[in-house]
Amino acid sequence: MEQSPWKLGEELTMPLPELHDLVAKEEKACLLQEVIVYYDCEWTKRGVELVDTPGVNSIHGRHTNVAFEQMRVSDAIFYLTYYNHAFSKADQYFLQQMGKVNETFEQDKLYFIINASDLANSPQELNGVKNHVKEQLKVNGLKEPRLFALSSKKGLEAKQKKEVLDQSSFGVFEDHFREHTIEELKHLNLLSIKGKAEEILNKIDDTLSGMAGDKEEKERQLARQTATIQRLGKEAENFSLQKGKGEVLRESDSSLLI
Repeated sequence: MEQSPWKLGEELTMPLPELHDLVAKEEKACLLQEVIVYYDCEWTKRGVELVDTPGVNSIHGRHTNVAFEQMRVSDAIFYLTYYNHAFSKADQYFLQQMGKVNETFEQDKLYFIINASDLANSPQELNGVKNHVKEQLKVNGLKEPRLFALSSKKGLEAKQKKEVLDQSSFGVFEDHFREHTIEELKHLNLLSIKGKAEEILNKIDDTLSGMAGDKEEKERQLARQTATIQRLGKEAENFSLQKGKGEVLRESDSSLLI
C-alpha cells in the first residue's frame, strides 16, 4: 500500500493542475474535508462563493450526504442536468428530498439548469426537452421550478470574446440570478445590520440612563457607541456578500458588552 506523505489535519497549497489527482480518486478525495480554489471573476468579486458538490448518481454513498449538508447552508442551489440526460430513480429520489429541504427555507433557493442546450436541432426540440424536464420536476414535488436551458460552451465562448450576453440564455439567467438572489440577500443582510444598529442605540439609552452622575464616563460610552453606529453605516454603504453580515454583526455584538 502506498504511504501518503501528508498527515490528517494538515492544510496543503498547490497549483491547480496538481489538484485533479487528489479530487478525482475517491481513495484520496474521501480524506479531504474541503478544497478551496481561488478564481477571479465578476461573481467572486461580488463576494459569491461557488461550491461544487458530488453528483447524486455517484457509487459512493457519502457524496449524497455531502450534497445535502451543503444545501442546508447555501443561499442558492443549482441543480444541473445534461440536455440528453434521462431521469433515473436516484435523480427522482434526490429531487423529492431537495423539494422537502427547500420547503423549510423562507425563500425558494432552487435553480434548475439544463446544460448543453446547443445540442437541440431546433427551438421546438429544445422546448420539448424543457417541458419534459419541468414535468418531471413537478411529478417529484417541485411545484413551480425555475428552469433555465443554457449552453455553458456558448456562454464561455461569448465571455472570452467579450461579447454581450444580455439577449442570450446565459444573460437572461445571470440577470435573473442577480435580481432575485443577490439583491434579495443584500436586502435581508442590510435589514439585519439595521436591526443590530437599533439594538445598540437602545442599549446606549439604557446604559446612559442607568449611569449615576459620571459625566465623563457617559461621554466616553456615547463616543464609543456613536463610532460603532458610523462604522455600521459605512459597512452598509459598501456592502458585499464576501464581507457579509457575519463580520458586521460580530463587531456590533462586541460593542454591546458595556
